[in-house]
Amino acid sequence: MIEIGNKLLVAAPPPFTVYVKNFSDIAMAKGWRKAAMVATVGAYGEEWRAAFKEYWQKKGGEILIDKPANYYTETDFSAR
Repeated sequence: MIEIGNKLLVAAPPPFTVYVKNFSDIAMAKGWRKAAMVATVGAYGEEWRAAFKEYWQKKGGEILIDKPANYYTETDFSAR
């Protein structure tokens, strides 16, 4: 809704694409060039992963791994 310019929309938090850009820019400023993605499954997670991957690679970063996680069924984040 924000991106199509609906003038009746009032949004308190910014769209998540703002976080993608800002977090990526901060990481790049620190010299980080490699990233791993672990995002929730579903529409929101898919949009996050696509937006981050596109921006990160555009800035010259490399995605080492992309693992969707179902937080409703997977709760153990320890190495196996």
